Amino acid sequence: MSSNRFTWFVIGFFVFQALWVAISFAGMIYDEGFHFGIIQIYTDHWWPVIYDQPETYDRFRDFAGEGSKLFHYVMSYPQRLFDFFDFPREMAIFVHRAINIGLVAGGLYFFVRLFDRLDVKRQYTNIALVITTSLPVLIIIAATVNYDNALFFLSPLFFIYLVKIIQSKEINLMDFAYLVIIGMIASLVKFTFLQIFAVGLVIVSILWTRRYKKYLVKKIKKAFLAVKSKRLILIPVSIILLLFFQTYVMNIFLYGTPRPNCQQTLGIERCLGNGVIKRNVRLLDTLNERSAVNFPDYTLRWSQGMVTNASQSSAVNKGKAYFANPLPLYSSMLFIGIIFGAMLTAYAWRELKLSTSMKLLTVVAGSYILTILAENLGLYYKYHANIAIHSRYTLIVMPIFILLIVLSAHYVLRKSQSLQVAVILLFAIALLQGGGLITHIVRSETDWYRDNDTIRSANNVAKTILKPIVKE
Repeated sequence: MSSNRFTWFVIGFFVFQALWVAISFAGMIYDEGFHFGIIQIYTDHWWPVIYDQPETYDRFRDFAGEGSKLFHYVMSYPQRLFDFFDFPREMAIFVHRAINIGLVAGGLYFFVRLFDRLDVKRQYTNIALVITTSLPVLIIIAATVNYDNALFFLSPLFFIYLVKIIQSKEINLMDFAYLVIIGMIASLVKFTFLQIFAVGLVIVSILWTRRYKKYLVKKIKKAFLAVKSKRLILIPVSIILLLFFQTYVMNIFLYGTPRPNCQQTLGIERCLGNGVIKRNVRLLDTLNERSAVNFPDYTLRWSQGMVTNASQSSAVNKGKAYFANPLPLYSSMLFIGIIFGAMLTAYAWRELKLSTSMKLLTVVAGSYILTILAENLGLYYKYHANIAIHSRYTLIVMPIFILLIVLSAHYVLRKSQSLQVAVILLFAIALLQGGGLITHIVRSETDWYRDNDTIRSANNVAKTILKPIVKE
């Protein structure tokens, strides 16, 4: 459990599970068609900012003002190659899915490196890794062409450099440069990372100001003079800074916000070609037909929704969407585990004697979750409808919270071997009742799969084996 081999086994087994889904499912529900469509558009453009876009692009987004563009632009280069060699669409999508699985596997590896830097014992890291990779939502998102996977890869890298800066007794401008570069890249992959980026920079600013006070300028100057490879810093920073400025800074200058809505940039008539905006307009027109619940009730519904979609399966085939309810025992144990985990963490927080780095990392992760809740709450009270509630948005910080729960559980149960065994048995039962790939095999139907006899036969055989031991 504490070996490096076990770490690689868990990551390798995760890749196997995600590849199974990527090979089996004909289409993915979580915006795969949307993301693949944008990738295809970028194959005709040399730069990710597109001015004067044709109206045929409007159903996707505003390609000038929208900040979440770097994933699609970078992924357009493999697609250009596929187009050149006339790859079948199905084959191209599978390769894109495999790349996305690789991004998530890389993210898992970097989370391990992050926890190593925090001096967490490998056995606790590995337990957190097993729990993280057992979430059905991580399996299906990894197997989907989606920018959330690139963000999962970049987030632990950002956290590693943030922790290095916090732990360092001197100012290291190379580490700070990497922090800024990764933060800008991640923000250009998906705009939601702006919040984490901003909080990280605020933490560094406060930390340096408190540590060095009136000597801060001298310390920075000394650190700059000590950097030998200034060109290596300036070249990538300049390229990313240009795109960052052209997107977010320009948006603030023109519209007063880093992410203007489509109505501000393209106008309402053109924006109605986008399905999400069309839905929102329809919800506003029928607002009086729905009443809103109070904040405590909404928070409970929000929590239940997060657990539900973290443990369910879904697919798309021939334009039809399929959703399956979570396996009941796994979903219930996941919800109970989150509640007890939060209680254990609150109880053991002071006794864990966490490092400053771990505490500040928890602040970053916690503020991100609160931002998601606030955003969802704002949308709910604006439209009187549940919009954009999904656990996949929390995955980039989920391993941090899972690790905290593992550390807290070990502290509380450290004197009782029988309780430790009981918890391990409960966890094993939960895994067998819907962890990872099991949910997707048991809950999927033949109509979800690719039109391939071997794929359908393999899934049906696996389902036949699992159904007698899984409670539905």
